[in-house]
Amino acid sequence: MPHDCPSPFRFRSPRAARIIAASLLFAAAAGALCAAFALAHMQVETVMVRGARVTVRASSCLQGPRVFSLANLFDNDSTTCWIEGEADSLAGRWFDISFQEQKRFRGIIFGLGCRADYQSLAEFGIPTGVRVKLDEKDAVDRSVGWEWGNDGLVYSGVNMRQCVLWFDSDTAFTTAQIRVKFTSVTSGRRYLNVAVSDVEPIDAFDSRFELLPILVSRSFNPNDLGAVYAPVFPRAAEEQQWIARVVDSVAKSTRAQNAGDLASALSAALNAPVAATTDNDSILKYVAALHTMLVSGPVLPRFVFDGRKASYLLPVGSMRMGRMRLDVWRSISSQRTSKGLEITLGYAAFISSSR
Repeated sequence: MPHDCPSPFRFRSPRAARIIAASLLFAAAAGALCAAFALAHMQVETVMVRGARVTVRASSCLQGPRVFSLANLFDNDSTTCWIEGEADSLAGRWFDISFQEQKRFRGIIFGLGCRADYQSLAEFGIPTGVRVKLDEKDAVDRSVGWEWGNDGLVYSGVNMRQCVLWFDSDTAFTTAQIRVKFTSVTSGRRYLNVAVSDVEPIDAFDSRFELLPILVSRSFNPNDLGAVYAPVFPRAAEEQQWIARVVDSVAKSTRAQNAGDLASALSAALNAPVAATTDNDSILKYVAALHTMLVSGPVLPRFVFDGRKASYLLPVGSMRMGRMRLDVWRSISSQRTSKGLEITLGYAAFISSSR
């Protein structure tokens, strides 16, 4: 370097050097404090899940007289829950489950909220967007409609807040960590905090959800299904028209004394004209419709176990009947027979007072 262009660092005074060093030290200390503050909010717990020790972490956890711990996610009790500790920013909260070794998973069971009656979703913040990552693989990134306003919705004692999120893959994902992030959240009527009561990873050998692997199989054989029983093809334009005609007919003819009797009469009428479909082309159309509804659709299905199999529940629509509100839900069940897996589609009617 020429002598008339000295290094810019050559003539700095010792005092300037001390100021720079002190500034760097302060910045390092501030960074350490920020990191410690972030760690103070993140929760980490070790729990037992199906006999295996797993580490569960979350962005935060609500503290107070009662600790809403992460262990509540795995206690099979929907009246206990993990509640997010930060309510200032609804989206972006997360929890993850880390296993000591890689396992194969097909999906996750979610149960949101924390209510002893198993019904209402409206009290706490409800995720409307969920992103699930398995290790570094993006498995699921979906917008989700929970129908969270239906406080009085009951179906044969089913926890209507518990849903299944199925990974749309022909084979199970092999992973050692499941991370769940809430990308969008609707605030609750009373609280902003997200509450999750149940989480259960569905492993590759779980036979309760037999229908779902068939729907995502790339090598689907229509002969795997013996028959489909349904009063009308689901999600078709004529389905809504048919439901409206049935409801109008029952409303004019029934002598129901109360909302429960009217709901029973409507359910019976909606399920009366069941037709069997056995030809392969029609079965393929049903499989495509069921895949959209149960695996990749905008609403996560509820479910109920009938013996060793799961039956699924999905909202169809709502309408007004005077001062009452009618909600119609679709039920989808399967049964293994000598002719293959038989699927039955039906309907359930729920009536509540209008608001």
